[in-house]
Amino acid sequence: MRIQGLAGTAVLVAMVLSGAVRAEAEIRTDGLSGRQLKTWKAIVAVIEAVGPDGQPLRPTLHHLYRELDSSAHGLRIVIPSTKGSSAIAGRFRVESLGTDGRHEASITLNLRTIDRVLTGSPDAQLVTFEKLGRTERYAQVLGHEMAHAAWTLGDAENTRLVVGVQGRALELARRAQTEGTGAKGFSAAVQENERLVRWLEKPALAAEAAITEELRASR
Repeated sequence: MRIQGLAGTAVLVAMVLSGAVRAEAEIRTDGLSGRQLKTWKAIVAVIEAVGPDGQPLRPTLHHLYRELDSSAHGLRIVIPSTKGSSAIAGRFRVESLGTDGRHEASITLNLRTIDRVLTGSPDAQLVTFEKLGRTERYAQVLGHEMAHAAWTLGDAENTRLVVGVQGRALELARRAQTEGTGAKGFSAAVQENERLVRWLEKPALAAEAAITEELRASR
């Protein structure tokens, strides 16, 4: 998730919630420090909160979390401890593909970046942090990345597509350093990969829009 324009559609949210985009993963937090783990538990409390009727207060968040915490793929939570700033609030990444179909992936949450963006604006993002508390903002960004994870890990073709986009991004970065950005075909390759990146954002943006409304409504 970059701090930039956000949008989504009800159809894509329905895909995530219906199981058409299904993930099988185990969420791991063993790499977190004690302080980071305390923050993570606070985020999970937001996700797991229920109303007087016993139903989840944030059903989109709750569904994604339970899906990703219930199977064989490995999904590691990373919270950087560096004090430097980043333009990326959160990031999902496939780390490795298992020959047995069990993959390893990660979700990175840059808490410092999220804390610095206290509220959104039309120029920054359409799904804003406005009127959300600190932990709720963490949950919002996590929900975006969990939607990426659910879509990617829920289908082998989706996984291959995402791994391909990641690989091309690394190769383009290498080419920029060794050949320069003016090399033949470089600009077209960048534009095509960026087109795919934008397309891959759609399910996550749709889920995030729903999550934001749920967080606001349940305050």
